[in-house]
Amino acid sequence: MGAGLQPLLERRARRVVAIDVAPSVLAAAKARHPGLDVVAADVRRLPFADASFDVVVSNSTLDHFDTRAEIRDALAGLHRLLRPGGRLVLTLDNLCHPAVALRNALPFSWLRRLELVAYPVGATLGPAGLRRTLAETGFEVVDVAALLHCPRAIAVRRARTLERLEAPAARDRFLRGLARWESLATLPTRFLTGHYVGVLARKP
Repeated sequence: MGAGLQPLLERRARRVVAIDVAPSVLAAAKARHPGLDVVAADVRRLPFADASFDVVVSNSTLDHFDTRAEIRDALAGLHRLLRPGGRLVLTLDNLCHPAVALRNALPFSWLRRLELVAYPVGATLGPAGLRRTLAETGFEVVDVAALLHCPRAIAVRRARTLERLEAPAARDRFLRGLARWESLATLPTRFLTGHYVGVLARKP
């Protein structure tokens, strides 16, 4: 769900379909990857037949709805699309992370005034809630992980700086620095430090 993973997926699949609600996003993806199939659609109302896909990747796309019920509906729709044995790779903002929990508790008008977010943030789930919702929608959970342990404000600020510099050596140093933060994923506190919760799930 989204086009950023296209080069990786293209090496492993006969066909890759990128889906987004915004035609402008899809046009940009198509310009970068002319062979990519693009479909403008809402994840809750996808125009595909049952059992159409072997793998669905949803990279922080379901955490922009107003309610958790909408997340559940979207997951039910993704379950419908998958063939038996198909896999879902999913990330959401991690509600167990203190900064995410605080952000989601504050009114968007405050967050925008403080320049903490540039767009409305939606409901999301922590690892336990995500496991439960996946089970309710018919998935078997294979693995759950906490991802991106570098404080997000630092990572975003550094990434913007590197985009301006366009220096490969600086980008390499930045990525090595991010990788060092990921050692926190081995600790019992990993779901307090990981900004995202990532899940691999299977349709029986």
